[in-house]
Amino acid sequence: MSNNQVTNDLGRSLLGKSKVSMRFRIYIIVLFTLVSFIMVTALLGVFYNIIIWQASTVDAGHYATDFTDWSSVIFYDSPSLPGIPIFLPVFAIILILLAAFALSVNTISHRLIFLPLECLVSSLTRLKENGEEHIYGLERNDEFGNLSNTIQDLFTKINYDALTEIYNRRFMENNLTHTMAFLSRSNSLLSAFMLDVDYFKKYNDTYGHKQGDDCLKAVAKAVAGSITRTNDFAARYGGEEFVVILPNTDQAGACLVAQRILDNVRKLNIPHAENAAAPYVTVSVGVTTGLVLYTQSWEDYLKRADEALYMSKQSGRNKYTYLDFTKE
Repeated sequence: MSNNQVTNDLGRSLLGKSKVSMRFRIYIIVLFTLVSFIMVTALLGVFYNIIIWQASTVDAGHYATDFTDWSSVIFYDSPSLPGIPIFLPVFAIILILLAAFALSVNTISHRLIFLPLECLVSSLTRLKENGEEHIYGLERNDEFGNLSNTIQDLFTKINYDALTEIYNRRFMENNLTHTMAFLSRSNSLLSAFMLDVDYFKKYNDTYGHKQGDDCLKAVAKAVAGSITRTNDFAARYGGEEFVVILPNTDQAGACLVAQRILDNVRKLNIPHAENAAAPYVTVSVGVTTGLVLYTQSWEDYLKRADEALYMSKQSGRNKYTYLDFTKE
């Protein structure tokens, strides 16, 4: 499931578009208007019957004490029956108060429910375009705060690798698709790395899978810490393989980052007795840079970077190899 699918599903489940929330608000207004009409009608009936009852008892020459004795009530023909129009201001005031109540309830519900939901959905929409966008309501200490944090946790699980806690392949594919579409419109450069841990299978066989997991966590942290710009990112591609994406980066900048990655992994100084390249854990890196065109895909760049990675392995590992994207 891509980020777009997730945000679309969440948007539909949280009122989706503003038209949906407006429709719900109209429903509330209609509902309270209907309730108000019923209440006014009921009150009119009560007041009218009280007026008739009072008038009929006065005409009978006494005040009835038994409110259930309706035999003395005479409808319409009592000379003491006041004109109904004098009571219209009272009924109008009641109607205005009920309408004000309905509108106030709608306003309060909009501020407490619909406005936060609209802000939440808007932030999810922006999140589709920018994976670093903050979800609305994370700081709130109420039900919406709980909902926002739950959604944040969901996106974290979707976009991040559970073991290494850096971006996963799903995020990489989705983000890189959008990045290339943007770069192709501006005739910009893209640099892509493929790298993996040297002789990692031997490391697992020698030190065990628990140590292997710890090794991958440390390497992932070193790789991610080697990039500093906001739009650059590192992701776990699978197993012991990682990908680094550097938009708007030329060959010189890409090679500088590649060397920094090699140095940072070496500084970890994780023992690896079966590594033919060094007595500690190392990585091999393949680098490529190209001018992004709309006819290209991110798979093309990773394929070229993988070719460069193969050359690094063939020439001794623990190094990077650069291949220009457009040259064979």
